[in-house]
Amino acid sequence: MSERSAQAWRRWFGLLFLALSFGMLVWGQTFLKDRLTGTAFLFYWSVCFLFTFLAIATALLDMLLVRRQMRHERREMLKKTFLEPNAQAGVEASDGGSEHPGDDPERV
Repeated sequence: MSERSAQAWRRWFGLLFLALSFGMLVWGQTFLKDRLTGTAFLFYWSVCFLFTFLAIATALLDMLLVRRQMRHERREMLKKTFLEPNAQAGVEASDGGSEHPGDDPERV
């Protein structure tokens, strides 16, 4: 599974958990307010809290993984920017130091 598809799945699950907890909140405060008593009340709001916690945990996990991916990409970009041109400069210096063949006065 690629990183992009894993990230998409995490975000869809986070959205699902958030929508479920929001829906349960609305239903619990409007339609089911008079019907939820005793054990049903505790169970209902515990499940709502569980979905809320899962949404938060999914968001935190996604944030940590995105930060790790950004850090990795930044390191790769720095390596590519600062290490590869130095290696190429060494090759060009051994070729006579001129980038353009027409710039060499001895070849005219």
